[in-house]
Amino acid sequence: MDSTGSTRSSFQLRRSCFFLEHSSSAAVHDVYDVDKHVLGSGGFGTVHRATLKGAANEVRAVKVLKRKQAKAEATFKKEVSILRQFDHPCICRFFETFQDDRCMYMVLEYIKGIELFDYIQDRIVRGIEPSECEIAQIMQQVSCALLYCHERKVVHRDLKPENIMVQTLPADNEQNLFVVKLIDFGLAMDFTSPAGESLTAGTYDYMAPEVQRGHPATPASDMWSFGIVMHALLAGGLPLAPVRQGRKRIDTRRSLYSDLSRNALCIMEGLLQIDPERRLTAKSLMQTAWMRGNVHKPTKQDSRNLGKTMSAFLEFHQSLMLRRAVLTALAMQATSHQVEELRQQFIQVDADGNGRITRAELAASLSSSKFRTQSGEDVSSWVESIFDSIDTDGSDEIEYTEWLAAAMVEGGYRSEQAVQAAFRVFDIDHSGKVSQQELARVLAREEQDIAHLIPQFDTDGDGELDLEEFTQLLHYSPESAVLPGCVTTHEVSQIVSL
Repeated sequence: MDSTGSTRSSFQLRRSCFFLEHSSSAAVHDVYDVDKHVLGSGGFGTVHRATLKGAANEVRAVKVLKRKQAKAEATFKKEVSILRQFDHPCICRFFETFQDDRCMYMVLEYIKGIELFDYIQDRIVRGIEPSECEIAQIMQQVSCALLYCHERKVVHRDLKPENIMVQTLPADNEQNLFVVKLIDFGLAMDFTSPAGESLTAGTYDYMAPEVQRGHPATPASDMWSFGIVMHALLAGGLPLAPVRQGRKRIDTRRSLYSDLSRNALCIMEGLLQIDPERRLTAKSLMQTAWMRGNVHKPTKQDSRNLGKTMSAFLEFHQSLMLRRAVLTALAMQATSHQVEELRQQFIQVDADGNGRITRAELAASLSSSKFRTQSGEDVSSWVESIFDSIDTDGSDEIEYTEWLAAAMVEGGYRSEQAVQAAFRVFDIDHSGKVSQQELARVLAREEQDIAHLIPQFDTDGDGELDLEEFTQLLHYSPESAVLPGCVTTHEVSQIVSL
């Protein structure tokens, strides 16, 4: 039971409330220091680097769309509505929006990386030819992102190397692991209702033949674009024009492809099918030998790190709902470079690559890592005992932010500036205090229920939480007593070597 008298499993968060939409009264320049230098530009706006005022380590990307541009407002609203529903480690994070009389501003994750082709060209210049394994690791993450989009009835419509960002992990990374992010959803749409959309949209060289001919985009159209990108990486250029235009099937018997594995060629043939009904889907692609055989294999150290994360999950399970809400806000502000290890863990545990972890996937991952407790409790039973506490939105699956929030109980992932960024997500009236009403907005509880949560952290007794009191929530440790059906933190950290 938590301090309101309800069970922990009944606790749910409204994560959608953490996406802030500001009117002209809250100017973007009052909140962020925005660089004038343009990081990137396109038909729908420019992108700039920005830092949160007073927290220079909290870096963001700000996409600026001018109102005078045709269809700018509709494009802006559509992209925001799509990004608000996304929570995936391989898709650029969305944070908040601002508007004024001249422009609309979208605050996004700043990705410390380079465009896919720039990454490959840089490797070639340095005399390091990308291997099939390396390319498969990159494209697997793109495929995961597309699977996630397609299951949400969204097609990207502009998949190309410029919209795939790649970041290598630190220099001591011996396994050539990458952070890959799909970006720019300005042309994305709900493929179940394309009415009012420009049907022929995207970049022609990567556009599926049926879209070139004016038919609506579908998930199969994205998979054709995926195939063109894969061809460019493996073969060093685009397919012949008749192939790109859907007038001729790809011939993988040409000498151009002689150095490629049969598995890779089979995938290209499956993706570049002229008939969209015969193309590989993102789901089927994830099951191919080429994808599954080239992904990162967990090491002994990975297993130990996963054990530490499970220890954090147990503490999160025992935490007060208020602390779990604060940790969720902190997780939603985190970017990949801040939580590289946790991101990689999530991808490994998510066996089918759909961006959500089920009870069965978590139990299977722990079992394969030879995870056990000193008490010898069955792994599936242990997962069952904590799962609902991690699943704070009640979806019966653990999403990316939920994974991060539970793992961030470990203080090493929390900086003072990150906490400041999380605080302002609650403090929507910019008063410097979080009120009972602001907490109720997120916690899906009545204000009178929230009143019972605050007193033990409200040191000045004003009925609200200032930044210092808010920070104390993160340092609050659950009582040492173990809940029924749970094991101790010491027990859960025990890992048997592979």
